[in-house]
Amino acid sequence: ERYSEAELRKALSDSLVDRKIDAMKRILAAVSVGRDAHALFPDVVKNVSFQSPELKKLVYIYLVQYAENNRDLTLLAINSFQKDLSDRSQQVRASALRAMASIKVLEVIQVVMGAVTTAASDSSPYVRKTAAQCMTKVYGVDADQFLELRKLLLKLMNDPEVQVVGSAVMAFRQICVVQPPKPPAEAQCPWGHQLLAREVEKAAGDDGKTGATSDQARQQLELLHPLYKRLVQNMLLMDAWAQQSCIDILMRYSRLFFASPEKKAEESEEGTAAVSEDLKELLKNLKLLLLSSSKGVTLAAAIALCYLGPAEELSSVTMPLMRCLRQATPEATSTLLVALAPLIEAQRGVFRPLLREFFVQSFDSTEVKRLKLEVIENLVDETNVQLVLRELQVYVSWHSQPDFVARAVQSIAKVALTIASVADACLRGLVKMLDSKCEALSCEAVVSLRALLQRRHRSEDSGLGSVLPHLVTYLEDLAAPTARASVIWIIGHYQQEVARLVPDVVRRLAKTFSSERPEVKQQILVLALK
Repeated sequence: ERYSEAELRKALSDSLVDRKIDAMKRILAAVSVGRDAHALFPDVVKNVSFQSPELKKLVYIYLVQYAENNRDLTLLAINSFQKDLSDRSQQVRASALRAMASIKVLEVIQVVMGAVTTAASDSSPYVRKTAAQCMTKVYGVDADQFLELRKLLLKLMNDPEVQVVGSAVMAFRQICVVQPPKPPAEAQCPWGHQLLAREVEKAAGDDGKTGATSDQARQQLELLHPLYKRLVQNMLLMDAWAQQSCIDILMRYSRLFFASPEKKAEESEEGTAAVSEDLKELLKNLKLLLLSSSKGVTLAAAIALCYLGPAEELSSVTMPLMRCLRQATPEATSTLLVALAPLIEAQRGVFRPLLREFFVQSFDSTEVKRLKLEVIENLVDETNVQLVLRELQVYVSWHSQPDFVARAVQSIAKVALTIASVADACLRGLVKMLDSKCEALSCEAVVSLRALLQRRHRSEDSGLGSVLPHLVTYLEDLAAPTARASVIWIIGHYQQEVARLVPDVVRRLAKTFSSERPEVKQQILVLALK
């Protein structure tokens, strides 16, 4: 149906409630597809006082969307919001609370805080859940409400309804862990205390992101002592978003307050990991969450198991993660690989048997291809290096994708630098690539050769005698400035190996000196001086 602001204003001013409801539905439908309905705010807000529950719900949905940019008009309706907080309908009460929390004005924060406090004790679980969700908005306006909000959240985390507990956990994580009140400036803290705090932070496994310091984390998370078992039990019943927050909080809590199973294994005479019963219950539930239909939950559970579980149980996380990777959309695959990267780097031995899962497909996006190559570079070792090199040889033949070809050549060079036993084979392969008609391949091969030769120049058998004549021959046809500069640098650096050819190379380069790029000119001058 055609969207007309004039018709909608007329309908919103009509005395018939049905016409108002129809107009609100049309407005919200337009908003849902990206249309800006900001201009209708004055006409919508005046309908908040109507007694129709259906109309109220629609109006409140609109107000939550646009209240922040229309503070003055929203403040005029605050009395209606407060009145609706006592409405018989739980949905109206919750909608009114959301609308009030959307008024980001410090002058009325006490009124909003009072409404949230009242809603936290509401008889309806839906309203209590909404109260927990609104606390992050209150905290965003006035961080001074931190202590009172934390008190309410701890109360709601002990609520008999799981949906309330889940929302409270999400809010607690955001307010107390991710964005806690700023600590005193480091300059006011003795140097020794700063150093100690950093060491404790490392021991606690802080992820380095913005959030609580180690001392703050301990202060906030130790409040969960009486709630720990309840959170572990309820974790399986929460919705997916709440489960991810709950896993994160419990992982941080466990890292702080439980001894590492690996440390216990080292200290025990048998050398086996001893896990406390409370931690064992958490690990049991985390394994169940590996089977979740939510990829975010599966990933969060896998990360927690890798940080908390004994080494012999880490293999249980790999197949669920591979399932997520196979089922993910192209966009989700990129995000998943980014999240998996630190996990793979920390647990290479666990993921190495699954190397083939990370082989590049021709239909992968550019970003996914890059991320998969990084994973392959991380997982390569003596046992699988031949498989990796064969796969990389396939990638360098994809000449229609020059950027990816260049990146694959870089991977070959990194493999050669990592695994000494294949360095000679990689060196010979890179020399053969110099004759390729694909400019991206040949140019990147030169740059990679330079990197390899720099690392190997101290070796008695560096392979220079067979490589440098090829480079001298190839220099004349090389067009890319970076590649030309690299070849000239290599010739100059190892000129003793091709002493009879260097004077002729300098004469030829002198003829083209005026047309060369600055970086190439610099290397020509250096070669001539040598």
